[in-house]
Amino acid sequence: MKVQKFAGILIIIFGIVFALIQTQNILVPFIISILLWFLIKEIRSFIDKNNWIKNKIPRWIKTITASIILIATLSILTNLLVYNITNLSESIPTYNQNISSIGKKIQNNTGINVVEKINGYSENINFE
Repeated sequence: MKVQKFAGILIIIFGIVFALIQTQNILVPFIISILLWFLIKEIRSFIDKNNWIKNKIPRWIKTITASIILIATLSILTNLLVYNITNLSESIPTYNQNISSIGKKIQNNTGINVVEKINGYSENINFE
């Protein structure tokens, strides 16, 4: 009886995972939209803490303000991320030289070619 119950639970788990994989094109935008709705709602409720704003300004203006704040924050974070990625890509040759010199020092001291081993491991990684 325990084996049948375990097999049933395993089949249900595989079914749920399969359904999530097959519907990810629908679920991912839906989850992102729920997250954005929640963030806008929280920003609007933060704006409503001021009694004058809560009583005098219409809800649609507060929603637009919250949306603008969210879009501005996301654009600032995106620009920061792009800047850091660009900076990293420009400094890769320096990192590469440093890693090569460290690898040569390790090889001279221990006789182990670390760079070759790392390259061998990295060739086996599949990023798809």
